[in-house]
Amino acid sequence: MNRRRGFTIIELMVALVVVAILAVVAAPAFGEYFAAQRVKSAAEELLTDLQFARLESVQKNADITLTMNSSGYTITRGAATVKTVTLGSGTTVSAGSTMSAVFNAVRATANVNNGPVTIANGGTSRTLRVGVNTMGRVTICSPSGSFKGYDAC
Repeated sequence: MNRRRGFTIIELMVALVVVAILAVVAAPAFGEYFAAQRVKSAAEELLTDLQFARLESVQKNADITLTMNSSGYTITRGAATVKTVTLGSGTTVSAGSTMSAVFNAVRATANVNNGPVTIANGGTSRTLRVGVNTMGRVTICSPSGSFKGYDAC
């Protein structure tokens, strides 16, 4: 007897319908995940740039200023712009949007006004807070404690 192996068209259609239903159910969770990753990425980049500004102030023996605005931030040395960053899609600064941090060239300490900065994204309720203390140490924490991998503020 010669039996053919494989799937029938009905079996393939049923499998396709099941995959489509699973994709529709999972789509909102992916939106939340990607929005949270945008918040995390923006906070980590700000942390790195604050650490860079502190190091740059010591290396160049000049005060370095990081100034926030609602759409991003700028790092300057005197009148020269060192770096300008624009926040990504849907990511906003919800608190501390006018923060400025001036890193002292001699001691690498920071003079911070209107900080810390809270970074948010409309696609998620989770936020991260980036702060600088007077010794120049930069930290990230989760105001609600719901962001996995970060301490609660």
